[in-house]
Amino acid sequence: MASAEHSNICQQLKVGDLVKVLDLLKCNDYSETNYFNLGLRLGLSVNTIKTIEANHTDIGRRLSECLTKWLEKADDVQKTKSGPTVYSLVSVLRETEQHAAAEGIEKQYAVADGTEKNPACKIFAGFTSNQSLLTALPKMVLLLQSEKLIEEIMCIKKEEKILLNEISKAVYIDSKKLEVFATILLQYSATIEIGSTIMREFRKVFYCDESCTDLAKKDALSSSASKFKSMHMKFCSTFNKVELIIKEYPSLTQDKIKTTLLNYSEDLMPQLAQCQNIQAILELVRKYCSLNDIEMLKFFVMELNIDEAKVVIQEYSDVIEEFSKTELSKCLNEKFSDATPLQCERIAIVFDQKTDACTLDNVRILSANIFHKLSSPQNSRTIKLFLISDSNNFFTITCSFPLILSEQLITAALNNIDVLKENKVKRLTIGYCTVYEATETVDTPTLSYEKQLLSPSSGLSKQLMLSLSIQLINCKDEELKNKMHGVETMKNEISRQKSDETGQLLHQKVTEKETDDESNQAKNLLITESSQSTQEAFGTSFEPTVTKALREDKVFLYEIVVNRMSGLDVNRMDYTMRDAGVLGKRIYFKWRKFLNRICVKVCPDGKKHICANEDDLDTYNGFFGDRHTLFRELYFERKNRIVATMVNRILKKCGEAKFIRGPDGKRLSLIDAIKKMDTYSRLNDGILDVINETVDDSEVEKLIKFLRSSKLFIPIGYVKNCQLERGSQQLKEEIAEKVEGLEKDDIIVDTEKSGYEEAKDQFMYYVSSNGTVQKWIIEWQSPPAGTFPARWGVFYTKHDKEMVAKIKNGIQKVVQENGGNVDIFKNETDVDLIPVEDPGSSD
Repeated sequence: MASAEHSNICQQLKVGDLVKVLDLLKCNDYSETNYFNLGLRLGLSVNTIKTIEANHTDIGRRLSECLTKWLEKADDVQKTKSGPTVYSLVSVLRETEQHAAAEGIEKQYAVADGTEKNPACKIFAGFTSNQSLLTALPKMVLLLQSEKLIEEIMCIKKEEKILLNEISKAVYIDSKKLEVFATILLQYSATIEIGSTIMREFRKVFYCDESCTDLAKKDALSSSASKFKSMHMKFCSTFNKVELIIKEYPSLTQDKIKTTLLNYSEDLMPQLAQCQNIQAILELVRKYCSLNDIEMLKFFVMELNIDEAKVVIQEYSDVIEEFSKTELSKCLNEKFSDATPLQCERIAIVFDQKTDACTLDNVRILSANIFHKLSSPQNSRTIKLFLISDSNNFFTITCSFPLILSEQLITAALNNIDVLKENKVKRLTIGYCTVYEATETVDTPTLSYEKQLLSPSSGLSKQLMLSLSIQLINCKDEELKNKMHGVETMKNEISRQKSDETGQLLHQKVTEKETDDESNQAKNLLITESSQSTQEAFGTSFEPTVTKALREDKVFLYEIVVNRMSGLDVNRMDYTMRDAGVLGKRIYFKWRKFLNRICVKVCPDGKKHICANEDDLDTYNGFFGDRHTLFRELYFERKNRIVATMVNRILKKCGEAKFIRGPDGKRLSLIDAIKKMDTYSRLNDGILDVINETVDDSEVEKLIKFLRSSKLFIPIGYVKNCQLERGSQQLKEEIAEKVEGLEKDDIIVDTEKSGYEEAKDQFMYYVSSNGTVQKWIIEWQSPPAGTFPARWGVFYTKHDKEMVAKIKNGIQKVVQENGGNVDIFKNETDVDLIPVEDPGSSD
């Protein structure tokens, strides 16, 4: 039996729990030397761990400091496995192959099966063998990922079990994730029944199965506003009265009521099919209503022509009319309706003003004006007010909506931007999509709302893809063609908006086919650029098939995506600014300012190119300097490069093995997978799990095992300015010749990159102060002194400590004979990195 001290494995830990955590690890034989990998997987940054290493030499103290930072929720700890809990610690121990320690801690908490102390897990476990659920899960991956129920993984054989395991972990850590999962199941016609059952069981356990009236009383007692106390009671009373009246009319069958509601919205069909009685039907209607809007209830009462019920509806409508005059300041943080737990089904409208001068009626009118161009009035009624909150000098209105209406809502909002401006809206977010964001200051140039929407950070693509995925899965075969036509219409509309933004730069319009061809070419350019490191790993290359040559008058469009002329493009900006966050390094390059200051000019070569402003040279070179810092401190940091070389060796060993599922269901090799956009976009760090499960190679298995347990290749040192005709390959050969018993393949020579490798061949056009177009050549991308020639990093792939010393002596002899400099790592840096066995040795 678990002790009171160990009563909750998912409870958030505090700094005061450090001794308890250390004791848990110690009594379960955890190796302190694995502190680095443990800290990384718990959410600490590389910088934080390096600082700890610099300040403390004792291994035990380093582990203690890493755990302290974890308990303090430093860096990304709270985002990683929902913060510091014993469960997240156990999860990381399993990921790092510390199974004995993980199982020991679980036994101490008496939760080895994950359900004993977590009723949500017990509910979930009851459905894990449901075949309908298993079949449907792979189709839900997009929505499951967006709501943090699973990590980004590649579905391979037995993908259903992988997904179930991921969801189980999420529910184990946070019981509320079960409610999220049930809500997702309710989105799909094939799983509505399962979702309804799980939701019912969840509410029975976590909400004590309270009735509507009981909940209203509870909410009312906790409310500080007497009007809300009254409204909650009257809202539930209205539904109760209508239910009693309907039951007195035998002619009003369930089928008749359902048919009436379907006239209101056909989207209710799957949910109505699960309603077995009048009470269940009215409960569904209640979910689509709020304290200040019972339009759906009113609709079907009027359609059924029930006089007694009409009186009840009119009474509540009169109450709503009076209630709508309430000032927003008296409605803060009061719930108007049931909240959806899905982020993709929430609307947030932020107003740059105080609540003093606004009423609920103002909110209703504004919402109607923003979305009044929806395809039908019924759709606008499905937007429910949930909460009003304030902060400093602005307030936020949060609403919920059906995910499938995403496209309509975004389009309607775009057609009413003037309404947002007139009402001092600071920001409008629909699901994951930031549709509108006002200019913060008058003097600072910013992107127009169309450019904001079309930028990757707006979330437009993510929101529309989630909505579309549900529609495609739920639609019938005969509807599929119409749905796909809608996709094309959506794509063309976005393309049209892009063309409108850059229309003044184009001499002529192009046909839709030409636009599609150019879009595909730009996509292929991006694939080619991003896959260079993969090509190096395999020692091969490929060129994507381009169906049409680049148009001379459209060259500058491709420069936006991959600019081989200057090296400055959105692809490079994106990963540079993203990766800088890993180091905690601030990037001063402002991409918004860049987009507003560049222009397109006819240049000395007679073609149109993207041109910079003469005054911005230092800004651009500063960007390349920041990128150089990333190469030095992150990409080619010693341990990172060791990991990279190990991963490269794993990828090479995969060879032609076909283990990646393509869009047509056939298996592809890695080399073929990087040539297709569908499979290439799904290649992430989860590929190692796929390789480990599908590729039969003992060396690959051991390399992956060593990576997970931080048993890395051994760093020997760096060589620079060594005069060898055949470069790094010759260095390997000469070291092997100097060291008896050493094979050249036992060492790896890694050429360090600086980010300036292509700088000497690149240049940038700019507009000078006198208006002429000039070219930066020498001034553009000026690398710091000492950047070239590049250093060679030497790593040893075996575990023989005596051989390490011999290799170091061998390198020094090679450098003495051929000139150059060598920087040998001290012996004490090798100890923690020596593997317990050779990756290449046989079992």
